[in-house]
Amino acid sequence: MIVNIEGKEKKLTVAEIEKLSKQYLKLSEQGYRVLAVGYKKTPAKMVSAIDGTLLAADNSLVSEMTFVALIALFDPLRPDLPKAISFCQKIGVRPIIVTGDNRLIAQSVAAKIGIEAKDENIIEGGQLDDHFQAGNEEWFDKISIFAKISPFQKSQIIEKYQGRGQIVAMIGDGINDTPAMKKANVGIAVAAGSDVAKETSEIVLLNNDFTTLTESIIEGRIALDNMRKVITYAISDNFVEIIIILLSLLAGWPLPLLGAQIIWINLVESGLVNMSFAFEFPHHDIVRSTPAENKTPILNSRTKRLVLTIGITTTVLVSALLFIINQTNYLDVGGNLSSLIFATISLNTLLFSFSCKSLNKPIWKINPFSNRYQLLAFFVGLGLLFAALYVGSLNLLLKTSPLNLHQWTIVLIVVAINLTLIELFKWLFTNRRG
Repeated sequence: MIVNIEGKEKKLTVAEIEKLSKQYLKLSEQGYRVLAVGYKKTPAKMVSAIDGTLLAADNSLVSEMTFVALIALFDPLRPDLPKAISFCQKIGVRPIIVTGDNRLIAQSVAAKIGIEAKDENIIEGGQLDDHFQAGNEEWFDKISIFAKISPFQKSQIIEKYQGRGQIVAMIGDGINDTPAMKKANVGIAVAAGSDVAKETSEIVLLNNDFTTLTESIIEGRIALDNMRKVITYAISDNFVEIIIILLSLLAGWPLPLLGAQIIWINLVESGLVNMSFAFEFPHHDIVRSTPAENKTPILNSRTKRLVLTIGITTTVLVSALLFIINQTNYLDVGGNLSSLIFATISLNTLLFSFSCKSLNKPIWKINPFSNRYQLLAFFVGLGLLFAALYVGSLNLLLKTSPLNLHQWTIVLIVVAINLTLIELFKWLFTNRRG
């Protein structure tokens, strides 16, 4: 290597080259991208007259060049990135660095943002090919930095994670990232990235802020959890109505509910409450939960067990009430059987919504009053229930009649026992799962 000093060119000594190499390594360790600048005089016939490019790809043209300087480029990190990375790790999302930069730059960046940056956590592109060919996968889980990686290797890495049943999101900004972004489960481009990257991706971060992704993950978990609440709430109610009507038909008892009353319960009493679950605030168990496995159904096994348990518990209690009323004289409800069952299921539907605020915790471990829309739906539903029982025009429409104090006492006792049993089962499920 030659250097130009005060217009005179001289060959660099071994000591001077080692000094430059140390300077390069020092800058790389600090996170700088380092470029070496040099020049070489070439014959005019070897240079294009149009754009000044070399006309031959001869390695000799880039040998014996005159060294000018090292240029260090630094891409500053966003100040909120370490906090976002830490939050990802808390919610079960594992951030991985996959870069074309050398290991020293990648290691420096990882250490600053909170990603494991020990030597055993880093692998370079050349080593990666050897591991893939050997079929060895024991090393894969501890790698958090992939350095000097080609665009093709990025796609290979994503395929490897997907083959292990993991969901992969790929963040990129350049053309070289697009194959991997397309291969990933979710491709994410930043607003400052190339148009090709944006067109390939499913998500574009308009503010270039990584924190937006962590917030989106939590919102996705909230949406999934709220959908499970709605399904649990709706199916449990319908389960009870169907079973007690079938039981009454088989036993030859009078119908406990009429068609208009069933519609009123499903649309008026539970309809508003169902919509209020969309505004449910996240609980700590949602934030701390691990990500759902790929292709996990909305109605998972635990939710199915909960729906079945709640449905059976409520059905048994209401059926027992029907049996006592129809087969004994212990409870004298007169001709108000239908109105009493209607009030029991309606009130149970309204109060049961507070149990559905969390499918993982009993009601005494959560704030039952955190969702103002649910509270509004509850009081509106309660008011409409009283209207259905005590307003004359609605009595004619729904075939209901007012309940006396004795009948309300029966309703409240059945509902209280049912909700207590439901919360007990939730607590047992939670302890067993824990």
